[in-house]
Amino acid sequence: MASSTSKVYNCAEYAESCGAVLFDASKEKVCLLLRHAHADSSDSSNKPQQKTPEWVLPKGRRNCGEHRYAAALREVEEETGHACHLQPLTMATRAPTAADPDGGGEPRLHRTFTESFMVTHRVKGDGGGYLKLIYWFLAVADERMTGGEEERFTPRFFEPGEALRTVTCPDERMVLEGGIALMGGDR
Repeated sequence: MASSTSKVYNCAEYAESCGAVLFDASKEKVCLLLRHAHADSSDSSNKPQQKTPEWVLPKGRRNCGEHRYAAALREVEEETGHACHLQPLTMATRAPTAADPDGGGEPRLHRTFTESFMVTHRVKGDGGGYLKLIYWFLAVADERMTGGEEERFTPRFFEPGEALRTVTCPDERMVLEGGIALMGGDR
């Protein structure tokens, strides 16, 4: 038997988030969010305040009972103001399918797959922090704008290379690279 390591978390010790690499309708540009710096000195939550603006991918917490893909679509729309749909992917995964329920041991190539293509594991805070798991999907903006964009973000579409140079967080750069590659590479 192969060796493995594990750690068990109860539901108060982790949070699930879902997000997406969002392409425009032409599938040639990708959306980043400018997360504005917090300037509210009256905040008494003892949370560390963000001092400078950051460029991030759209994401947010999954609600109780909500499917991951639905959370990704909702969060993207709330944060960017763009309704979107998941892009079917061709990718290798260890997840079994209904047609191959025992096929999860080794990665297999699947076509027209709308599952998450990456997951991020973050530990938030010091000692008393929690585990944050972020499931990443690939999405394409629909033509309609919903106007639902949150005030703390300003969305902007970039050419893929410029987006990779602009995104602030190194692990989100890796997600962005993966999404661009799955969408067909740097155009």
